[in-house]
Amino acid sequence: LASGIARGGAAPLLQLSYPGVPDVTALPAAELALALGAFAAAAQRAQAAGFVGIELQAIPSRLLGQLLTPRLNRRRDRYGRASRSRAVCEVIKSVRAACGPVFPVLVKFSADERDPRGITPELARQIARDLEAAGANGIEVVGGAASVPPTELLSSGVGESTRAALAAEVKAAVTIPILASGRIL
Repeated sequence: LASGIARGGAAPLLQLSYPGVPDVTALPAAELALALGAFAAAAQRAQAAGFVGIELQAIPSRLLGQLLTPRLNRRRDRYGRASRSRAVCEVIKSVRAACGPVFPVLVKFSADERDPRGITPELARQIARDLEAAGANGIEVVGGAASVPPTELLSSGVGESTRAALAAEVKAAVTIPILASGRIL
């Protein structure tokens, strides 16, 4: 697959994801450690298969995203409260250690869950700074969460690139590239 993508003139990156869990707050630390450790191994397999980088999917319906959002993560250990971005940062560092410093690592996360209990643009800027400091090469910004009703419908005529302003807010906090995703008509 990766070689076919490269033959077409594109850089093959693979998105890595871990399914969401029923209650991230109650997930035992040992199980969480196993899940987080799986990302570096998966990134190594992607690299061996010819992919030139990876994107960590940290949207609210996936484990990494559940750990990022205060709406779902009420853990009292090193992955909760003011340290909610720690797990994603540790995964970035473990991928770096496993795949080398020039292997791109991107992170996709919701920069505005449209719920005051979740990730807000202000919190998203802090998360972006944390991800950049951990070594992320770029961030893909999306908005909303599957469990939160959308505030705009594609058929409502709200216009194109409705995530561009949100991406610009996040970009103001970091120097790495930011991708705007979703609702691009």
